[in-house]
Amino acid sequence: MSRMTPRFHAGLRDLTRARAWGPTTRTSGPEMSTWASGSGSTSSSASSSSSYSPSASNMATATLARGYAHAAVAVAVDARTGGDEPGREFGPGVGAGTVGRGRRRRTSLTPRPPISSVSRPSGSQHPVLADIEQRVRLVKEAADAEVSASQSQTPFFTEDELMALYQDVLAHPEPHEVEMQAVEAPLGDSEKDAAIVASLEQRVSTISGALPATSTIPATRVMQLATARLDALEALGSAGGHDPIAVPLFTAEQFGALVRSCMRERDYEGAEGVLVLMKRSGLQPLQAPMTMILAEHVAARSVTRFERCLTTLLTQAPDEEQRHLHVRVHLAASKHLALPESALGVLHSYEAQALPAPQKTYQSVISALYSTNTSVGKAHAWDLFAHMRYAAHPEPDVRMYTTMIRACASPVSGRGSEAERAFDLWTEMTVDKRLVPETGTWNAVILACARSGRKMWIDEAFSLAREMFDAHRDARGVSAYVPDQKTMCALLEGAKRIGDLARARWILAEMGAQVAEEAFMHVLHTYTAYVPPFTRHLARVVPSSNTTDVTETLSSPPPENDPSPRFTRLPPQTAFEVITEVEALWQRVLDHSLPLVTLTTRLVNSYLSVHYQHSTLSAARRLFGQVFTTVKPDARTYLEALERCAYARRGPERALALEWASELWETYSALKDVPARTVERAWVAYMRVLVLNGQTLGALTHIRQFAARYPPSDLLVPKSTKHPARSTRTAIVPNSFPRPIVRLTAPTDVPDDAVPPLLTFSDIELLHHRLVAEANLNLSRDRDGAAKKGIGYLKYLVKAYEWALRGRRDAVMKARAE
Repeated sequence: MSRMTPRFHAGLRDLTRARAWGPTTRTSGPEMSTWASGSGSTSSSASSSSSYSPSASNMATATLARGYAHAAVAVAVDARTGGDEPGREFGPGVGAGTVGRGRRRRTSLTPRPPISSVSRPSGSQHPVLADIEQRVRLVKEAADAEVSASQSQTPFFTEDELMALYQDVLAHPEPHEVEMQAVEAPLGDSEKDAAIVASLEQRVSTISGALPATSTIPATRVMQLATARLDALEALGSAGGHDPIAVPLFTAEQFGALVRSCMRERDYEGAEGVLVLMKRSGLQPLQAPMTMILAEHVAARSVTRFERCLTTLLTQAPDEEQRHLHVRVHLAASKHLALPESALGVLHSYEAQALPAPQKTYQSVISALYSTNTSVGKAHAWDLFAHMRYAAHPEPDVRMYTTMIRACASPVSGRGSEAERAFDLWTEMTVDKRLVPETGTWNAVILACARSGRKMWIDEAFSLAREMFDAHRDARGVSAYVPDQKTMCALLEGAKRIGDLARARWILAEMGAQVAEEAFMHVLHTYTAYVPPFTRHLARVVPSSNTTDVTETLSSPPPENDPSPRFTRLPPQTAFEVITEVEALWQRVLDHSLPLVTLTTRLVNSYLSVHYQHSTLSAARRLFGQVFTTVKPDARTYLEALERCAYARRGPERALALEWASELWETYSALKDVPARTVERAWVAYMRVLVLNGQTLGALTHIRQFAARYPPSDLLVPKSTKHPARSTRTAIVPNSFPRPIVRLTAPTDVPDDAVPPLLTFSDIELLHHRLVAEANLNLSRDRDGAAKKGIGYLKYLVKAYEWALRGRRDAVMKARAE
């Protein structure tokens, strides 16, 4: 640099003055911020420094900051101008004194040239700028070298290592196995046990002499010989007036070898005898073999042998597995009862002893209650669930949540499902408790939503299925949950309730040859509920001159070489196309192309229901006589056929309906053990067929026959009693039947399953209207006023059933425990 600018000299002067005042401390006050702001803040720094108090420290700090600022500005200006023009610090058009005090700043609009455009002698770069540029260059070179080094080096993790890492991160927990696996108890080394048994048999035979041993199993023979020897010793002791003393005949290891040998031969009586001998010897019986023996008694449904073994072998309180087996053996022995009283009694007795059974025991009891398919059993299952959370296990596990969500699909009322309750339990399990659901849990919540019959919940069921398949995948994209038959059947339950044939066809295509009988039945139900978009009465009528060719085309038979029916992308547009697709599917069943689909009565009923809905009555009647070759019709078969005849169209179809309904009724009347609600629907359907064919008096006679067979007095009960477990009264007597402390169902929520068949006004409304019309128009053939008498009889009969039903309800509400 050729020469310094005046501002640079001013900065040096300030620095010299600051050093003369003494050392200062570098602060972050306004002076330092002004110094750091650069060349454009010189005047502000001067004014800031003048506002400080005249102390030596503050004045030195201000002067030092002003000196640094002046020096920095001078260096920057000199680097820009090359040091030749003292008055060009701020560019052309601005004089040397434009920034000084007392002088007016010029307002020139001349643009400032860039630094690179100012003429500079070669080799005259300022040393400060050169140092900065060199440092920047070094930083760039270091960054480039680091990037190139990182690119040239191999990655820290290989692809296989990354895949293994993500597999561990995204891996799903394995479903826990069933806790009770008695048959898989460790049986030890068979050869070692056989050697021990052989040595024991030799020793006991030498000691016992000619004592009897009738078993062919070596371990059982040893047990018999040792038992006989021990009985002889106890007899000698009692004869001498001495108290019996426990004599250990074998060691614990030898007793274990005997028990395991008996278990391998499935000689559970011999194993039980070894454990009894072990207890008499003063040793603690082995728990694992004892549990296996108890499990065998459960499989045999022998409550007596189970409790005898439990009483004989146990020396302390039973463990969880033994308590679970104790309740299960009572469940197995009382499957035919509406409420498993003995199992509930054992379950609550363990609670009274402060030894509650495990959760799987409560789950087994709840499942058994729901399997009774009665309203009382279902209501008690929910009450037991609430009682369990209050008295035994406040935190249900995944299996218990699955059972109760599945129970929401078959509620106590028997109508639809309780989708809201199921979704609440699902949210509590997955969100609040953060439990990982199983495939059965997904199936249960999907089924509960699908059976509601409402489109909102059915769409929610399909959304849950999509989340089940897609939202839980590992590093390789494999889903943690594989859809099974129950998943597809649950989705089909929702599709058939809204007639969504597109989804049903998609599910059928996804299942392929793996479709089972239940899924195929749901598919047929979906075809029945499906409403084709094109109907004949909505077609636009065209002039007759333009319909000749079309009529000839439609009336001509199809060519014989037509290919087999194919499933198009779009669902069937007409009823004829629906029948065509169903016939093609049914032919695959008959050809055994679907190996998992077997012909059952309910499957044939589903197939006939499609023809009842989309075909003519004559075609349905003809098909009815052809399909029941390998299976027998049931009450529902005749009911659906009678209801199809009851809604015959006007014209000749009604006469055909009367003829077929008469044949069906003759066969149906011979059936026995028909449910009450099925009886009502069948009688009403045949009555409707008679009314539609103008036989009002015959229909009235039919109703009189119904009232004679099922009189209103059958609805009345002399004294209704309820089960002690369903009682809501406070229990004071200690030995009363134990019942849940907390309940989720009120007595009014439990319907009566034993109501006999009855008639309401909606059932006989059509007959009543026809009789009224005949009475008003005087069209009855009977001149004695049979129509008016029939109207009065119908009113009396309906009111009699109504009041009898009210009396039954009041009796049930006021019923007391037995």
